[in-house]
Amino acid sequence: MKKDKLYNIISNIFIYVSILLANFLSIFKILDADLFFDLRSAKDILTYGLDFKDHMSMHEGLKYLYHHWLYDLIIYPIFKIGSYPLLFFFVLLLFFIFSIIIYKYINNRIKNKYISLIFVIILSYFMGHCFMPRVQSLSYLVILLEFVVIEKLYTTGKIKYSIISIILSIFMVNIHFPLWIMIPIFYLPYIANIFINYFVNKYKLNILNKKIEYINCNNIKLFMITFIFILLSCLVSPYGLLPYLFGFEVSSLYSTIYYKIGEMRLVTFGEMKYIFLFFAILIGFMIGSKNKIKLYQLFYLIGIGILGFTYMRNTPFLYTYYILIIVPIIFKDLKINLIKININKNIIISIITILVISLLVASITTIDYREYQYGADNGGEPIEVADYIIDNLDYKNIRLYNEFAQGSYLAYRNIPVFIDSRVEVYISKFNGKENIIVDYHNMKPEELIKKYKFDYYLVIPGTKMYDYLKDNNYELIYSSYNYYYLYKNKEA
Repeated sequence: MKKDKLYNIISNIFIYVSILLANFLSIFKILDADLFFDLRSAKDILTYGLDFKDHMSMHEGLKYLYHHWLYDLIIYPIFKIGSYPLLFFFVLLLFFIFSIIIYKYINNRIKNKYISLIFVIILSYFMGHCFMPRVQSLSYLVILLEFVVIEKLYTTGKIKYSIISIILSIFMVNIHFPLWIMIPIFYLPYIANIFINYFVNKYKLNILNKKIEYINCNNIKLFMITFIFILLSCLVSPYGLLPYLFGFEVSSLYSTIYYKIGEMRLVTFGEMKYIFLFFAILIGFMIGSKNKIKLYQLFYLIGIGILGFTYMRNTPFLYTYYILIIVPIIFKDLKINLIKININKNIIISIITILVISLLVASITTIDYREYQYGADNGGEPIEVADYIIDNLDYKNIRLYNEFAQGSYLAYRNIPVFIDSRVEVYISKFNGKENIIVDYHNMKPEELIKKYKFDYYLVIPGTKMYDYLKDNNYELIYSSYNYYYLYKNKEA
């Protein structure tokens, strides 16, 4: 008995350390530009409140929705206390909690720790690039919790799950309102299940009973009341009914500008072929297994499949929920006899110690915190150029041209920007004024210069503006990393 207990403790430690190591090795170790406008947004909120005005760009009178105001206020003190290293470990903690929930969910259904671990490690590899200092890292965790709670509410009918679901929804709409809509969407498979169950039971229908399991809702009244409160929960936020409309507004602008944004690209078979193959194999095993799929699970697979195979930004939902749903169906009741080898306790503890030390060594040697701090490839964020601008120019009153990817860092340094990665701020439908981002992508350099009357230009090689300034003999006043070039307007 004591040996079994010790075996369970040691195996659990092994599993948790393995998951943490997998998270650590797969997590995205480069900062995303969005971090900097999040930090700047937090400063603006603390200074001006939620005034829904843009304080970062050189353009006057633009509206700004503060999409994730609560998240901004969460990460700002973390960054102030521990800078980039603490921010990294905060994201790693979110990833680890996310992975543990996945592991527990699968293992509770198939009763096999090691198969559960294998698929959590696979999912960790798929999701590593999704966890970075962006609001999505917290959003994925909240939506996952909501997924688990909704299923508990449906199957148990307990009011505590109703309360938790509503609280999570309110939290979600305030940390990331564009993704909040996923919560009411996650209720829809269960609601469809309720209605279909009604007709199946009333008319004694026999529809695919060999493959589909019709699960009755334990408390339909409570479930539907909770859903209504979920729909109303967006009102417990600064946005009102906007979360309902935002997704449709963005979709309507796809052909205008959003197709140029990386995460909004359409999914292509070429870049996803191996992932498609992996999930095709999983689906094949699921269909071939003797186990039934619950009707609401089938609806989930269809709905998430449509989302995940359209836009790149939806692929994390495909990875997560296809594994969560399909793996338990395949491996439920599958008898796998794992031989318990009687290994000396000290040997097992030594193995775990080696794993922990490996994690620490990886932490010290694989993360270049300077790289993590400074951002992406080539020159990273324009830190030295920003220092030069602040030290040598009247930076609060200049009209600076900058490229899309560098705008957020400049705004974080309190330099007014032409454009940054807050796409909606620069679209007339949201800002109430001009389609600045459309001008940025479509206008010729000379047209941009004439319209926006820039004083200075921060450019990078390979861009239209860089080539134009170089060809027309604009004065270069500073360069950094042989990547960032600061030019002065001829009249400045």
